[in-house]
Amino acid sequence: MYCENCGTKNDDNARFCCECGSPLMEAPQEEEKKPEVKPEIKSSVDVKTKKTSITPKNNKISKKALAGIGAGVVVLLVAGGIVNNNRKTIDLNKFLVVETQGYDGYGTAKVNINWDAIEKKYKSRLSFKNLRTAKSLKDVYGDSISPIEFLEDRVSVETEDSEYYVSNGDKVAYTWTVSKDIASDLNCKIKYKDGEEKISGLEKTKKTDVFKNVSVSFEGTSPNGTATVTYNGGEIGMDCFSYEPSEGLRNGDKVTVKINDNGVNSLAQGFGEVPEKTEKEYTVSGLASSLEKIDQIDKDSLKAMQQQASDVYNAYMAQNWEGSSTLESFTYLGDYLLTSKSGSSSDDDYYTDSTSNILYLVYKTQIRSQYSDEYSSYDSTDDIYWYISYSNLMLNGDGTVKFDVLSYNTPDSGVSINNGSWYYTGYDSLDALYKNVVTARLDYYNHEDNVDANAKDTSKASKDKKKKDDSAKEDSAAASEQAAGDSSEAATDNAGEDTADAAAANAATGDASEFVLPNSSTEPISITDVEGLTQYQCLIARNEIYARHGRKFKDQGLQEYFNNCSWYNGTIEPDDFQESYLSDLERENEEIIVGYEEEMGYR
Repeated sequence: MYCENCGTKNDDNARFCCECGSPLMEAPQEEEKKPEVKPEIKSSVDVKTKKTSITPKNNKISKKALAGIGAGVVVLLVAGGIVNNNRKTIDLNKFLVVETQGYDGYGTAKVNINWDAIEKKYKSRLSFKNLRTAKSLKDVYGDSISPIEFLEDRVSVETEDSEYYVSNGDKVAYTWTVSKDIASDLNCKIKYKDGEEKISGLEKTKKTDVFKNVSVSFEGTSPNGTATVTYNGGEIGMDCFSYEPSEGLRNGDKVTVKINDNGVNSLAQGFGEVPEKTEKEYTVSGLASSLEKIDQIDKDSLKAMQQQASDVYNAYMAQNWEGSSTLESFTYLGDYLLTSKSGSSSDDDYYTDSTSNILYLVYKTQIRSQYSDEYSSYDSTDDIYWYISYSNLMLNGDGTVKFDVLSYNTPDSGVSINNGSWYYTGYDSLDALYKNVVTARLDYYNHEDNVDANAKDTSKASKDKKKKDDSAKEDSAAASEQAAGDSSEAATDNAGEDTADAAAANAATGDASEFVLPNSSTEPISITDVEGLTQYQCLIARNEIYARHGRKFKDQGLQEYFNNCSWYNGTIEPDDFQESYLSDLERENEEIIVGYEEEMGYR
């Protein structure tokens, strides 16, 4: 049986349409013809029957009653239609769901409609109002569409986009959009209200050290080094990091590496992790740098440069000197370090604006020039100042100095001796050297000086000369000891004799080579007489004043030394010796020696 209202096929015994609820009308049927029954022919035998007549008391129904009954039926039918066609009310807010994604503080939230729940509850109870609506929708959609699909197509809910991530406890606002044709096409009512929902269910994040997978490397030369940052983790990419400064670096500078917001959000959303800190400082190290201070020169590098200086000078002597020239000493005095001024340029033949530094190793040489023939002779020892220089010295990352030992410069000027008889490379004074290599370049370079004009000679030439002198002294002492053998046997041990006379006698007896200061008991000495004496020589010079008077010494070394002197005759025990044995002159000379010892830091 088909519904005349919506055209839906229903069961034959259905009273109302299953789709729209309209009452179903049975089609009228033709009255069935009854077969003609012929009257029964009764027997001729007259059977007497008892007529019983049952007549209801009220066997007639009034027209008014019939009308009432008919009206009742109509009312029931109409009532049934009203109940069935009563439009259902769908409260959309009851089917609103909040969908969250991510982690607490870094999540996203949106609202949606649970259409599955709506379909489950209202599918069998929703219908189009008439067949025309269904047919028109079929024309639009190309196929049949259910009331639920029709409703879904005309209802939506939206949230306002937020540039911030959400946390548990935040609220998300929503707005409904409902088409007006729902009321005219569906047998239902729609109820809704804009509002907001509380967010919950986002997972908690955990702290992590994002920089454990970050490595920073430094390359180049200070002050123009560069930094490279690498991220070795798999969670995020290098594009999530930034760092500065990245260039123009020198050792000791700080480079700051930061994780950007995209990195933090990606880490949090994807892995539920947030950085313990979002930035970290790294100290620049390992860059080769230009030498800027003298104290940056390591001992091994300085030793190598000094050895090269000695080799260069020895080669110079071998190539240019004759037998009439002798190197008496080659003393290292210290250094001058010139560092380039920023933005300067130089017209120097050797050094330009690309020269970052120049290191001068300064030496004092003592050169003996002598000759003799039948007509004349000459013998002079002169001080000549000389240098060797290196440029563009660099500090390696390990603190050692990087330089080319074969790339050096030496003076191109010289000193003339005895009207040109000899010519030596260098300068006749330290001031002249300083003026040429430092003062003349002050417009291009800053400078640092640590040259000691009074530095002690530690050169091999000086050591060889001292060794030669000591050998000669030993030979002289041996000869003196042999010569004084007999006189020592006759010496008296009487401590009460005149010690002044004894001192004079001892001074006269001994060879001058056996004394540091041969006349310290008989003539006044000056500071000039003691300048250049070593600590040990000062010790001997001071105590030989006492030894001349026959004083013995508690120090075993001193006692052995003076025992080997031919003039020494120790007769007075140390505790018995009196200062009054010394003359005023001797005490004054002793004070000169002591003063020099204190000045030099010997005591």
